[in-house]
Amino acid sequence: MSNSREIGISISRYKNVLVEEKAVKEELVNVNHNMADKHITIQSRFLNSAGEFIKEDTTFVSGEEYALLMSDSDIFGVGKLSGVFKDSDLWYMIDKIRGKQTS
Repeated sequence: MSNSREIGISISRYKNVLVEEKAVKEELVNVNHNMADKHITIQSRFLNSAGEFIKEDTTFVSGEEYALLMSDSDIFGVGKLSGVFKDSDLWYMIDKIRGKQTS
């Protein structure tokens, strides 16, 4: 006696598949500046070429990186004021911190 049989029935189901997509754009979603504790939490999201959400990422700026970001260093461009930052300064710090994580 057999406990299986050959059949030909079509069945629909959801299947989770891991895919690799190329992100072509990254957007800043949220920037939380905690001045008392001297750190910044940056949330960004990656989008594909169709503008569809792929993944969210969080970067923490603290310690030496925070001190650099809040400084008037020319690394961010001539004329940067101490104690303030622009989006372009945040992108620089995100790249700097991610570079450390992959090194």
